[in-house]
This record gives sequence, structure tokens and C-alpha cells, in this order.
Amino acid sequence: DRPMSHSEGSLLKSIVEKYRKPVMILVNKMDLLAMSGGDHGAAEKKKVTDFVKQHAQQWLAHDQDGSSGGVPSLVLPISARDALAAKELHRQQYPNHQHSKQDDGKPTLDDSSLWRRSNFGAFEKFLQQTLTADTKVRSKLLTPLGEMERLTHDAMEKLQAQQNEISNDAATLQLVQTQMEGWKQMLSQEMKTSRHDLCQPLEDEGQRA
Repeated sequence: DRPMSHSEGSLLKSIVEKYRKPVMILVNKMDLLAMSGGDHGAAEKKKVTDFVKQHAQQWLAHDQDGSSGGVPSLVLPISARDALAAKELHRQQYPNHQHSKQDDGKPTLDDSSLWRRSNFGAFEKFLQQTLTADTKVRSKLLTPLGEMERLTHDAMEKLQAQQNEISNDAATLQLVQTQMEGWKQMLSQEMKTSRHDLCQPLEDEGQRA
């Protein structure tokens, strides 16, 4: 699979522009690269992750008007398959143990190399730290603010387009008025010439009489 396609980037950008919230991008299926080199494909995994980070910055690092800013983003490579396998294996071996260190000194899920390689622990930790009551309230407050910003931006674009149309219409009207003035002057001159041509024979006849 491609790490990040153009259509995915466009969709992501449209969503971010609407809601204006921080973005987490999960790069799944990292286990597919495990056989691509030493240390379970660490170099290739880093290459893929850097690729997604670079393109995410290009899509998300600018506001709607093109200025720098945008919303913060986090790119996290994971392997859901390795994480599930590690959990199942640990559950079979130690059914009563959890992620954290145990007092009895027995290995926990955090001690599993398969679990650490999946990087799913970092994902779960991020969710635990960010999905708090405070962040939920902040998220709810940011949603209407982001929507208002988007509506304001759209309204400004429409007003600018209307202003451009009015400016074009005004320029066209000025051109028509200029042409009308020229036609009036030309018509007035032609009428004077025609009046002179009609009256001159009568004046000449009157003088001969």
C-alpha cells in the first residue's frame, strides 16, 4: 500500500480545514516491513514514517489563505497485527497480568519485544493522556470556533468574488459611458453638418432674390 496518497491528503486537508483540530495519523501494517532489513526493517519503517510526516506537513502546515500556521499533527507508526498477537500471547501465558509492572516480578506486556515493536503502547498512552475531561471540553469548544472560522473564510471569498464582479461591471459601464459620449459628439457634429447642407441652398436663394 502507498503510505499516503494524494486523495487521502486532500480528504485530510478538507476535514482539518472544517474542524481545525489536532490530527493523529496512524501508519498501520508496519509489520509488512519487518523482513525488509535488519532490526525488523527499522530503516525502511523510518523511511515510510518520514515520508508520511513530510507530506502531512505539506497538507496541514498552512491555513486556508496559504499563510503558515495550520494545525498540529502527530504521525505514529504501528502494527495492529503485532499488538494483537502480543496481547493474545501474553494473555495465554499470564492471564492475570496487565500492562504495568507487577510486584511478583513476572514479565508484563510492556516487556514483550513484539509489543514494543508494534508501537501500540505509545498509541494507547497518547489516547490516555489526550482523551481527558479537559481535552474533551476543549475539543467541543473548538468545533464551533473552527466551523465559524470556515464559514467566515467562505463568506470572505464570496464577498471578494462579488466585489470583483462589481468592479468589472463598473469598468464596463464606464467604457459604455465613454463610448456614448463619443457617439453623442459625433452625432451632434453630423446634425450640424446636415443642417448646414439643408439651410445653405435656401440662404443662397434668398440672397439672389
